[in-house]
Amino acid sequence: TFGSCILGFSMLQRYLFAIVSLSLCSVERPFNFTLKKPAWSSSSLELKPTYFYNNKGLLELVRDGKVIVFASNYRGSSLSEGVDEYGGNDINDIINMYPIIKKYKFANHKRVCVYGWSRGAMMALLVNKQVDWIKCLIIGGGIYDLKSHKVLRPNAYKMYVKDLSLKVKDLVDRSAVRWVDKLPKKVHMLILHGIDDEISPVEDVYKLGNELKKNNMMYKMIIYKNDSHSLYNNINEVAKEVKEWIDIYLL
Repeated sequence: TFGSCILGFSMLQRYLFAIVSLSLCSVERPFNFTLKKPAWSSSSLELKPTYFYNNKGLLELVRDGKVIVFASNYRGSSLSEGVDEYGGNDINDIINMYPIIKKYKFANHKRVCVYGWSRGAMMALLVNKQVDWIKCLIIGGGIYDLKSHKVLRPNAYKMYVKDLSLKVKDLVDRSAVRWVDKLPKKVHMLILHGIDDEISPVEDVYKLGNELKKNNMMYKMIIYKNDSHSLYNNINEVAKEVKEWIDIYLL
């Protein structure tokens, strides 16, 4: 069915979506959309599109026939080949979605929003630094200063250094607070975070905000009180913000 969502990502790596406006150039543009949950395993080590189906803002936009949603399965994740580089060459697994998007008759490849959460927020900013086809960004619960996690997230830092064999330079290269000046100024960014985030320290997003302001970037940042990594306590408010951002800066 035209407009159906094809999703693939690892539960262990959080999510990243490419949200693409439907093209208005064809009189045959479809308005009936079907969303079906794939019968995939519920194992945390296998593909599972839970995050999309729990995302009220995106679901409503797809249901209303406004956007098509694409997602990438990073190399090294479950049911995927290759080795996880945690923001290294695996960003090409996102960049390579763009030629696929351009092949879809009803996808407007000139209107792409990248939506990333947690590690996906880091990946979204890394991609935004390299390409010129992103119209707007929505990121949340992100990690933006990996080097500082030696103190703020010692278990995560141990994973970076021991399990992923990342060097200090690798951590800096993956930390958006270190290269905000390299981001394109034309891309509008919506940044969401919970003040009680137990996975991605709120200190990261404060640093990011300071750098964005210093570099005169176009962004809106919302830090929710009494909420954690997934912002479930503010699910309706988040859905409203996501829909409004896409309505204003993508559609």
